[in-house]
Amino acid sequence: MKDDTKLRLGTRASNLALTQSRLVAALLEKAHRGLKVEHVEITTTGDTVRDRPLQSFGGRGVFVKELENALLQGRVDVAVHSLKDLPTRQPRGLVLGAISGREDTRDVAVAGSGRKLEDLPPGSVIGTGSPRRRAQLKAKYPHLEFAEIRGNVETRLRKVQEGQYAGTILARAGLKRLGLLVSGIGFRISRRRVLHLRAALGLPDGSVMVRAEDSMPVPKARQLGRRVARTILARGGRELMARLPQA
Repeated sequence: MKDDTKLRLGTRASNLALTQSRLVAALLEKAHRGLKVEHVEITTTGDTVRDRPLQSFGGRGVFVKELENALLQGRVDVAVHSLKDLPTRQPRGLVLGAISGREDTRDVAVAGSGRKLEDLPPGSVIGTGSPRRRAQLKAKYPHLEFAEIRGNVETRLRKVQEGQYAGTILARAGLKRLGLLVSGIGFRISRRRVLHLRAALGLPDGSVMVRAEDSMPVPKARQLGRRVARTILARGGRELMARLPQA
């Protein structure tokens, strides 16, 4: 790459998104001498519509559609987003260019009282907009109630602190990065390590949950996914899917 080259990097404007994008920008500038990364902040539908559950107006794609459009229209050269929030299929013309070093993958429960979820009084309301988190937590903590919560990390923590919710569930990676991809910076270890897949299929209320897990080398990720899916179907997942509400 020649000296004094500018790269337009698209990112959401939240504090966490900008923090993660700055990490990527620093890696790019270190990998390519003379490169200057310009951040282009993009507001997504998910950022502007905050009075409705995500599933009511498009689901997870609402946080990336505008980034994808900016790429396809040539307004930005690359975009940075949390991989866990990307749709499983990329639009025609776009590719997943690089995966940065993997952060802690666990979720964290944050309760205003400082207590563990199992110690909260029956009926305590946990804020989460994730159907996955809600179903898994309801299966494990049937004494808790769950309600939609929107906003960035700081907003959600403030709502818990103010007592609007007894607690909330957040990605540990985001908390660590706040507290504190392009092929040239893709970390080889992220692509070569053994992949362990733990999957669950359940009813939204958590009353029924079918689980399966297995491991394979990363190059066999597709085979691993199919094998785990077959296991879930064999354990009653096919019948369970017939009971799930249709979108």
